[in-house]
Amino acid sequence: MQPLVEVRNAVLAEGYELFGRDHLHEGKRNEWFKKNLEQMPLTLDDDTNYDDAFRTPRYINWNNDRIYHGKGVVIGLDGCYKITSEIAAKVPNLAKIQFFVKINTSALLNQNSPRSHHALCQRLNDLCQPDKTIKWYAYGRPAIGGRGCDVIVDSLDYIYIK
Repeated sequence: MQPLVEVRNAVLAEGYELFGRDHLHEGKRNEWFKKNLEQMPLTLDDDTNYDDAFRTPRYINWNNDRIYHGKGVVIGLDGCYKITSEIAAKVPNLAKIQFFVKINTSALLNQNSPRSHHALCQRLNDLCQPDKTIKWYAYGRPAIGGRGCDVIVDSLDYIYIK
């Protein structure tokens, strides 16, 4: 997940360098982002591009897995972690609801797992602090769950914490 995120973020950084961060050039900057990201092919479950592949919870694709991203806090729950989102999910015919990333480490991690997976779980554990906001990226398809809209991470390779 990390290489995909870093490539996208490099394009965004270049756009901000070219057009600045002020609102005066926001339209041109956003147009430049879209044009450049659409030209970068990316194969997930389907053929897509970097513009369509990355989503905030506000713009959910209910039909395909996508890379969702946001900021939130990590909550530990008996071998599982839940990461909140500062941005609510926009769900048709419902009010905005809380968006969560769910990671069942007890099902995804074993003694033969790569060291990077063990390190990620340790990092998630260390980040379980109510005042520690993180930037997260998670690959999956959201679904309406018990208390909100959830992306359930199927592999520890599908989560990136920045």
